[in-house]
Amino acid sequence: MKKIIMLLTAVMIVVGFSGSASAFLDDNSTNADATANAVSAADATANAVSAINQPINVNVNMPAQKDLTTVNTNAKGYRGFAVPGDIPIPAQGPAYFGNTTPGPQFQSMKTVLIYKNTFTVNELTIMAKGCDVDVMPNPLISKPAKDATLASDVKIFLSKPATATLVGFITVKSGDDDDVSVDVMAKAALEAQKMGGNAIHITAEGVKRQLKSFGWGIGLSNSTATMSSSEQTGTITSGGFGISGGHAGYVDFPWLQIFVLQVN
Repeated sequence: MKKIIMLLTAVMIVVGFSGSASAFLDDNSTNADATANAVSAADATANAVSAINQPINVNVNMPAQKDLTTVNTNAKGYRGFAVPGDIPIPAQGPAYFGNTTPGPQFQSMKTVLIYKNTFTVNELTIMAKGCDVDVMPNPLISKPAKDATLASDVKIFLSKPATATLVGFITVKSGDDDDVSVDVMAKAALEAQKMGGNAIHITAEGVKRQLKSFGWGIGLSNSTATMSSSEQTGTITSGGFGISGGHAGYVDFPWLQIFVLQVN
C-alpha cells in the first residue's frame, strides 16, 4: 500500500513539472513572437522615415539656360526681347506695304517704244509742249554752230547699237506732277538733237517719289457788346465757327539717263 501511494505521488510530481515547463515554454514563445513583431514594426517605421528623407527624382525636360552676353537674342526660337526696348510709333506719313507700283506719271520706255522708236523734231516738240522738265546736259563735243544742219529726227535705242559715236550724256527729270514719262523722253530727244546727235540710248529710268500735301481752312467769328441803361454793367459775347480740310499722298516724278549718239 505504501508503494502504491509513493508511485502515485511520483506520477503527480512528474505531471506537475511537465505542465509548468509547457506553460513556461508557451509564455516564452509568445513573448518571443511579440518581440519579433515589435522589431519588424520598428524596421518598417525606420524604412518609412528613410523613404521620406530621400530626395524624389523626377525627370523634367527643362530648357537650356542661355547667356545674354554670348547668345544671339535675335535667333529663331529665342524669347522675343525688344532690341532696343522701345515702343514703335507709326510713321508720320502715308506708308506702303510690300512692293510699290509707280503712279500714272511713269511708263516704261520699253512699253512706250513698242510701235515707234524714231520721232521727227516736230513730233517731239508737240509731245514736250507745256511740260516742266529739268535737263542736265553733259556734252563731249562743242555745241554745233547756229547755222549747222541738225538732224530732222531722233532714233531711240534701249540697247547699244552696232555702230555709233558718243556725243554726250543727258539726265532729264520731271519738275511737275503733271509730267509723264513721254514728256521726259521727248525733252531729252530734243536736247540731244541740239547737241548734234541723231539718236539716244536710254540707259536708266525711274521715278523720284515725293510726298505732297495740301490743306485749307475757313474761319468766321462775331462779337456783340451790350450795356445796361444805368451803365453799371456790360456784357460782351463772341462766337465763331470754322471748317478745314486737307489731303496728302505720294507723287512720282519720272526721270531718264541717256547717251547722246551719232549713228549712220
